[in-house]
Amino acid sequence: MILPIHVLAGGLAVVLGAIALSVKKGGPAHRRSGLLFVGAMVVMGITASLLGLRKSVTDGNVFAGLITLYFVGTSLATVRPAAWWTRGINVIAPVHAGALGLLSIFGGIRSINSPLLSSGGVPLRTIGVMS
Repeated sequence: MILPIHVLAGGLAVVLGAIALSVKKGGPAHRRSGLLFVGAMVVMGITASLLGLRKSVTDGNVFAGLITLYFVGTSLATVRPAAWWTRGINVIAPVHAGALGLLSIFGGIRSINSPLLSSGGVPLRTIGVMS
């Protein structure tokens, strides 16, 4: 049930992003489609993380979904006037980014020290160096 929601949100994000890019910047259509784009990206990021968690806590989609939420949340806080919720995002976002960065570093170190192969046949050491 989560996968169709994820695909629909991704499709909406592509269409709404194209609309936001093609209309006059700052106009009502740009603002409305931009806010809807943010909503679609939030849904897509959450569902990506949930789909990744169904496989494994260490699945790359968990990280990708969470970092997408970070990018979209901070971009929205940048263009909105200062309010209690934008200040909350500005406080939570660095903690969120720092935690994701540390998880990525520790995962890369763990992969470098692993003699195993990934499911695609790539040595985990190679993936660890890329991380």
